[in-house]
Amino acid sequence: LMNAYQTIGKPEECTHYLDSLVARPTPFLRKYCYRDLLCVAAYAKSRTEDMVMAERMMKKSLSMPLVFPSHDRLFRDYANAAAVFFPNPVAQDSVVSYCVKAINEADKSGNVSGKQYVYSMLGLMYKRMGRLKDAVDLMGESVSEAYRRNDMTGVVNGYNDLSELMIYWNLPQMAEDFANKGISIVDSLTKTSYKANPMIVSMVYERKGEALLLMGKSDSAMYYWSKAEGYVKELPYNSGMVDLDVIRGELLSKSDSKDSIARARQMLERVVHKATPHNRAKAYYHLATISEKEGDSSLCEQHLDSMYNILNMAESPTYIYGAYEFALSHYLKKGDDKGIRRFSEAFLGEMSNDKDLANSKEATKIVSSFYTEQKNMELQLLAEKVHKQRLYLVIAILFLMALVMVNVYGRREYNLRRRLADETMNILLHDHLATIDSLEQERKKATLMREELDRIKTEVRQRPDYDAISLLDLAERGNEENFILRFNVIYPSFMSNLRQRVPNIGKREVLFCMLIVMEKDTEQISTLMAVAPRSVNMLRWRLRKKFGLNPDDSLEEAIKSLI
Repeated sequence: LMNAYQTIGKPEECTHYLDSLVARPTPFLRKYCYRDLLCVAAYAKSRTEDMVMAERMMKKSLSMPLVFPSHDRLFRDYANAAAVFFPNPVAQDSVVSYCVKAINEADKSGNVSGKQYVYSMLGLMYKRMGRLKDAVDLMGESVSEAYRRNDMTGVVNGYNDLSELMIYWNLPQMAEDFANKGISIVDSLTKTSYKANPMIVSMVYERKGEALLLMGKSDSAMYYWSKAEGYVKELPYNSGMVDLDVIRGELLSKSDSKDSIARARQMLERVVHKATPHNRAKAYYHLATISEKEGDSSLCEQHLDSMYNILNMAESPTYIYGAYEFALSHYLKKGDDKGIRRFSEAFLGEMSNDKDLANSKEATKIVSSFYTEQKNMELQLLAEKVHKQRLYLVIAILFLMALVMVNVYGRREYNLRRRLADETMNILLHDHLATIDSLEQERKKATLMREELDRIKTEVRQRPDYDAISLLDLAERGNEENFILRFNVIYPSFMSNLRQRVPNIGKREVLFCMLIVMEKDTEQISTLMAVAPRSVNMLRWRLRKKFGLNPDDSLEEAIKSLI
């Protein structure tokens, strides 16, 4: 029942019905199937973006005993758990564990539906974690698994994931190729009585448009996005329409036409009011670019503040490519010290966590290898198809005609292999050169930004009153925050190095270490921290233990080595 609701795009109605069963289960359900019901209801609720309640229900489900356990039911529980926790950035390891357990249960059962979906989820998680080869292998296996089960919806979904991965690595030609494969299957199936899942069909057209946009074909991209809208416009907003509003709003925001800018603003404001957090952050970023273009600096900064708060509200910050770089450039032009400090730290954090540039060459190599394997698989499928046709013909025609057909087939296969090999080499060479060029441009931009940040920090250090002002702020009640901000501008890597060396360090101990870096003695530290000298000595004693120092080791040198 849940799958049927999902296929016709009515997740809210599904959740309403399952919630009524959870609230008032029959005696049979409560005794034998209540864990099953909670698991399915949690997955259904996650499809309506109610993630807090979905995670809570799933945790409760997994904590209950499973009556009459089987490999099929355990597969369903682990697969649903992976799907529920998949959007949570701090649950990546748990999602990988659930996916692996689900695949193991599927292999033991041999009779489950949805194995391809788990392969796809695990591949996307590996992509998010930077495990490039694992991501490509898993997504390729998801397509093969769907083919083996004759699950054409699963095949289309697998090609969607592969196309998204190519877009992520800026390989638009390959992204378009996989999107075209998905569209071809959808077109062939719609000529029959097959009812396609509207969200999956919309996604394959959306990926095609994104690939075309990367190739500079914006008009063609808009055409395919309009086709995608036809499938999801009647569904709940977060079931596909939100993604179209974000990508079209971004494209139109770069236009010089007032009408296009107005349309972009309308789409992006709809995202801000209706979408889930990460898409809202994207919308705020693009609205900020519009406001800066129109000269409204105040509104631009309001949007940037909203974006920053959303991206940093979780335990692990998330990033939007280009957003922090844009914000930092804005505040540099304005000369706003507070904005520069805030977004320079955010941008440096993004650069230190961004593995895309470092992985570009490896991605090209892995994808090239995978792409060749996919071509070989298609050749094998074609060979098997022709082989079956030949067997049918052998029954109906003379032995001599069979020999002729074998000869024709051999020449056809040889020509096809040669043509595909030539096409593959041309495509890979073109995309490889484009990737190298893009990588070089990104490195130049990063170098210029680092030089600008170094210049700002040098100017700050050269201000003769800077140290005095910082200490004055510290001496005044409640101004430790201003001192810490100034300290981090001068020594941007000290805090992260300190916490890495001493993970359990306390707030007062951090402040003590900062004052040691600034060459303050025990008496000065006692005055600035408003504590007795013996308390300062106690801080020294505790820190020596946390640093793991020997009696002859210098605490001051250990602290200053982290600068």
